[in-house]
This record gives sequence, structure tokens and C-alpha cells, in this order.
Amino acid sequence: MKKILTLFTLILVLCIAGPKIIGSNVNQNIVDSVSSINEVPGYIATIKSLETGWFSTSVAVNIGFDPAIIFDDESMDLSDELTLKNLNIDINIYAQHGPFLSLDGLGLGLLSFNVEFDDDIMREFINYSNDQQLYKLEGRMSLLGTLSYIDSIPPFTLKDIADSSRFDGWSGEGKSSSSQTTYQGEMPLFMMIDGDESLEITSVTIGIDADIPLTEAMTRFFYNSQTSFNIGSVRYESLSIDEKFSMKNVGLTALNQISKDGEFLNSAMNYSIESISVSDFNAEDLVMNVEVNNLDKELINGYEELYTNISSMEELIPEMTQEEIMNLLDKYLLPQLKVSPELNFTEISGNIADSSFSGYIKSRLTGIDSLPEDLEDINFWLSKVVIESKFTVDKSMASWIGIQILLSQMEDDLRSQFSNEGMKDILEVQVEGMIEAFTQQGMLAKNLDGDLEMTFILKDKQAFLNNEPIELPF
Repeated sequence: MKKILTLFTLILVLCIAGPKIIGSNVNQNIVDSVSSINEVPGYIATIKSLETGWFSTSVAVNIGFDPAIIFDDESMDLSDELTLKNLNIDINIYAQHGPFLSLDGLGLGLLSFNVEFDDDIMREFINYSNDQQLYKLEGRMSLLGTLSYIDSIPPFTLKDIADSSRFDGWSGEGKSSSSQTTYQGEMPLFMMIDGDESLEITSVTIGIDADIPLTEAMTRFFYNSQTSFNIGSVRYESLSIDEKFSMKNVGLTALNQISKDGEFLNSAMNYSIESISVSDFNAEDLVMNVEVNNLDKELINGYEELYTNISSMEELIPEMTQEEIMNLLDKYLLPQLKVSPELNFTEISGNIADSSFSGYIKSRLTGIDSLPEDLEDINFWLSKVVIESKFTVDKSMASWIGIQILLSQMEDDLRSQFSNEGMKDILEVQVEGMIEAFTQQGMLAKNLDGDLEMTFILKDKQAFLNNEPIELPF
């Protein structure tokens, strides 16, 4: 009986004192989050009001943006009063303290919350339901500290062209714990017709999977993550200038992976477009995969330290002595150069005008133990850089490239004369002669399939084009 009474007392204390403890943590997290936002250049966050009760917290936060800093463009004109209004957003946060929650349905947890934007200014431009906010975020934190959340933007139309515009809304959901953050979001459709111009964007999706808490993702860079961004299609047309543009299945995947010893980060960016059409230009299956390997942890950590004071660092560097600059480079840059950083375009390929091309470029710095006294010493860097590249184009692609080069060198009135097939035959004969000349000079090579290849290698200050040594121009 005594044990049962003791257990009941502990539960009672938890139910009574728990909400207050959780509320204190909520307040501190809000203050910390505002501080984190203020550490990001171009953002200013201010707590306008903070009311805390035993079972709930209500907060109003204003976030301001300075695009001149965010986009590094001091020439941006911010004098317009309406623009300045839109660069400040009021965010209202209501949180309910656990362990018993009812804000978004009955349940147990540490916290549940709603976040809404004060969006009256936006109603001047777009139409959406009066009982909805332009952006809303709802979440709940479990008893074990895992945060689950959903966010949404309601469907709307543009006020000036309500009958010929449509946005089908945004919906997303994610989770965040002390070791992982995930998020998936989707916009089905946005379209508008304004006069003789039309635009349609379909199936925009975003996916994020990172081994870092959500609160640290804005200021940290050294962590494992995978991010994807995809667009189903984009179509634009302007009747007045007879211009059309379309893309299908546009994809971007970014992958960051920490090495097994935890000292380096390898980063990859993979781009793909199933098809693209602009005027008379058509291309399919375009791919570009980029890798940046062996990024040193200390360099990234150093950048994180400097990141929050970028503007002051720009003011500071011109006042630093040469010795101070070299010490800074020895501290942050030299350790990075010692571990042979790589920049690789592992695949560049596609099909244009029923012709294909493919290639790669691999480059790295190696054998660097110290920095030269003169950082612009080209001979030093040539002795340390290694480049290997290869490009292959089929015969029809080579002909297409040659014709485009010839056309680009012509005057407009002369170029128009070569628009018919007969004139293009003349250009193709000229291109055949150019290709044959380049092949004889060793600038191009033919493989067994008859396709044209170009390989370039640079190592130990020696360059080779198609396996033949060439003299460098410096």
C-alpha cells in the first residue's frame, strides 16, 4: 500500500509540476531560437510579447529580413513602404504544456503547439478562405522528446486574376529528435494566365533527411544529410513575343556524408532534367553530377564560427596585416589543402537534337604541406593540381556543335539565310572539314564507334591532350 501511495504521489507531482517545468523549457527554447535566427546574417528576430501560464504559453515574434545582406546585393532598393512591410512578419505561437494535451487531439506528450503568420498584408494580393492562415505549423512533442509536425499553405488565387490563377496549396510533415530531422512537402499545382502570358508549375516536392536536430540546422554544416527537390513540369508561353519554354521532371539531390573517422565531409549534388524545350532548342536526359570531397571538419567548423559575423569579417580583413592573413590561412585553409580536396564532375551527359554527349572532369590538389609566400604563384598551384577529363560526342552532335559555332559568328541578316535545309547542308560540309582538321591536329580523336573524343590530363605541371603532350601557355 505504501509503494502504491508513493507512486501515486509521484504521478500527482508530475501532473501538477510538469506543465510548469515544461513551460519554463518552452520559454527558454523560444529565446534560444530567436537568438539562433539573429545569428544568421540578414535576419532579425524580436519577441514582441510573451505570456506564460501554468498550462500554456502565448508568444508573438517579429522576424525581419534584409535581402541586401541575404542576397549580398547592397544595390537593392528598400525604400518602398509596401516592400518594407512585407519584409517583416509577425508570428504567433500558442503552446500547451504536457503531459496531458488536447490542443490537436487528446493525448500524452511534453508539448503541443500551433504557429500562425499574421498575414493581413497578403490578403491585399491573394484570395483564400477567411478562416485560414496563409501559413500554419502544428506540432507535438512526445514524452521522449521527439517532435512531429505538419505545415500547410491553403489554396489561393491571385487577386487581380482570380479567374485565371490557381494555387493548390502546400502540405508537409516531418519529425525531429536529438539526432535526426526529416521532412516531406508537396505542392500539386500553380498556374496563372495574365494577358498573353501563361505559366504552369506542377508537382513540386521537397524531401529532407538529416542527422541533426532541427534547431541546429540553420547554423551547422558538418552533418550527414540527404535533400531532394523535384518539379514535375514547368510550362511558360508568351504570345506577344512568340516565346515558349517547358521542362519536365527536374530533379536535384544533395547528399552530405561524413567519413568513417568523422574528420571529413563528402558532398554531392546531382542535377537531372528529363526534357527541356526553349524556342528551337530541345534536349533530353540532361545529367550533371558534382562531388566535393574531403572537406576538412576544422575548416567547416571555422566557417561556422565566422558565418555569424560575415559582414564584420569583410570589414575586418582589409585592416589585417599580411602576417595576420597568413596566420588565418594557415589555421583554416592549410589543413584543408593537406588532405587533398577534390572537385569532380562525375557525369555530364545528355541528348540534344537527336545526338548525345557525355563526359567527366576530376580534379584534386595533392602534396601540399605549406602555403607559398605568394598565393598567386601559378607554378606552385600547377605542381599541386591533378586534372583528368574526358568528353565524348557522337558524329551528329559534333556536327550540331560546329553549325552552332558557325552561326554564332555570322551577322543576323546572314544567319537567317541558313535557316532552310539546303543552306544547312552547306554548313555541314564546312563542319566536316573543321572536324577533320582538328582530328589531324590531335585536338580531337575518334574511337572505335566513330564518335569524337577529347581527353585532357594535367599532372606534375605536364599536360596531355588525347595522350599527346602539349605546352602550357604559362
